[in-house]
Amino acid sequence: MAGCKAALSPMDFAKYCEDPQNGLVVNQTCGNVQFELKYIPEQLMALHEFHGEIEKNNFDTVLESYQGMRYFNLKLKPVDKKTDVLLLNAKTKDEYFQRIQYFSSLINEDLKLIVGLDTIPCSIHHYERTYHLSPVIELMIGFEDHNKDIKKNLTVIYRDKIFGLDTVIMKIEGEKIADLPALKL
Repeated sequence: MAGCKAALSPMDFAKYCEDPQNGLVVNQTCGNVQFELKYIPEQLMALHEFHGEIEKNNFDTVLESYQGMRYFNLKLKPVDKKTDVLLLNAKTKDEYFQRIQYFSSLINEDLKLIVGLDTIPCSIHHYERTYHLSPVIELMIGFEDHNKDIKKNLTVIYRDKIFGLDTVIMKIEGEKIADLPALKL
């Protein structure tokens, strides 16, 4: 339970959220692509807005702007750790550029979040293009969820149209979110 854990400093809170052993990060390999899904609590989203000292009143205002959404970081990595994911099984240069277009503008249509009996479409996404500096695709994705029942599992579904993988299902357990320690400012 969240009340049983000591409150963490901003740096320790961020480390907690990034540690796969705490259950907020899940990995799944499908074909030659490894998917990594990280749940990003709204407190962590707000912390990313600050550099240096954080004033509680300012933090609360920023935190409020992130409420009503569920945020995730989704990485697609090549299993071989070196081939650019955008190039996997691409037959032409045009296919490579179509994939950039897809991840930049269209992927949100193929992402859903299941919370209990609700299926929620992806509201926002941001594709971080690396221009071959990294073989990884990284996306920030967000889903409107005003209910915020922290005990319900969060299941992200990706209906793949690029790699021939069909449907990829990744689940963050609700109890891991409910176990999130408090943030101490």
